[in-house]
Amino acid sequence: SVFSGTSQQNLSYKVIFDTKEPELSIKSSGNDIEFNNNEVYFKDGQNIEASLTDENINEDSRSINVYKDGNLIQSSKDDLVNFDALDEGCYTVEARAEDYAENEVNRTYKIYIDEHDPEINLQGVYDGAKFKKGENETPTAVIKVSDTNFKNAEAVITRKSKDEELQTQNIVLN
Repeated sequence: SVFSGTSQQNLSYKVIFDTKEPELSIKSSGNDIEFNNNEVYFKDGQNIEASLTDENINEDSRSINVYKDGNLIQSSKDDLVNFDALDEGCYTVEARAEDYAENEVNRTYKIYIDEHDPEINLQGVYDGAKFKKGENETPTAVIKVSDTNFKNAEAVITRKSKDEELQTQNIVLN
């Protein structure tokens, strides 16, 4: 043999093709949370679980930070973080991780706990109010909605007079 007297070495390499970013999962009571524009609202406190996983994750890159009303309440490099969002307020979950193929996830989610119903105040009219022609022909209704996490509301105003049909008007408050 031409190669006599020399040592021969077999080398094997494992090549991994990884095109997926690390997976971020946020759950409440074991169920995935469905976020709308990275936000979700709950009426009651929740036990939250956030996890960042990937077969090839760079452990040094992983971080999950949890804030309540802007104040850091938990920070972790672990793959799983549990926290109680029990008190009313805005909880922000910031999660970041990268795998060895440089696929990255970097997300921010807001979880609102809002235990109070909105307050609605109607001024200027009352249910069943009657107005005489010539006296305050155009009453003004003032609708005030107050809520810590107000998104929108809808008001339905119905008017009926002796001369006219029933008229209904929908108003969206933002």
